[in-house]
Amino acid sequence: MPLKFDPVRGKPALFYVVYRGTLTTAPATVTATVATAGAAAGVNSIPVDALPAAIPKNTVLTFSRAAGSPSTVRVVTTADAAEDATSLAVEDFEGADGDGIPFALAEDDAAIWDGLYTDIASESLDFQVNAQTQELNPVTHGSATGVSVSLPEITSIAPSVTRQGLFFSGSQIVKDILTYGDTNANFYGKLVQPDNTGQPWVTREGIGVVSGVGTPSPADNLIQLSYTFRFKTAVTPTFAS
Repeated sequence: MPLKFDPVRGKPALFYVVYRGTLTTAPATVTATVATAGAAAGVNSIPVDALPAAIPKNTVLTFSRAAGSPSTVRVVTTADAAEDATSLAVEDFEGADGDGIPFALAEDDAAIWDGLYTDIASESLDFQVNAQTQELNPVTHGSATGVSVSLPEITSIAPSVTRQGLFFSGSQIVKDILTYGDTNANFYGKLVQPDNTGQPWVTREGIGVVSGVGTPSPADNLIQLSYTFRFKTAVTPTFAS
């Protein structure tokens, strides 16, 4: 289904993550290229050249448009597409259930999937640097009876993303987190926070571990998933141009 958001409060931040085992690199990308027939506005299936690798359900894809304004079209896949598949089942990223693509796509328009699974329906995606400080020698302001102020120095950081919200029980990302979370297994994660128009604005990504995995079951019987993604290295935010 398309990702849901409240237009009054703004577009949602998204977290992408994939299990990497002992690997410490990002997964390989997969390019989906629109086939000769193209895709008309409003359709729910995009013909593509044979995919070099599988693309799972609920993947967010941004297709470039040679035709111009708008320069991109964002969609969500609604079914798994196997390697060598020649079509993608999709819905509009910002539409209602069943809405097709809002603008036509032509031959050779393409989208690059980064190989990460989309963690959707999160109610909380807080990023914290978690800086630890050490107090240096105090500096006295004014006379000897003045107030002394200790100078703090940051000695370490532990950047992390905490997540809590609903989950789709059949998704691979949930299976991997429940299986390999709270172990020393590596995951690759990417947090994308949007600007006021919903376009990606700031991105933080890198290798890390998943800990604190929990599946609380509230009184309303909705199944939730909570965990913390802890980056293993400092993450420098990148901003959209």
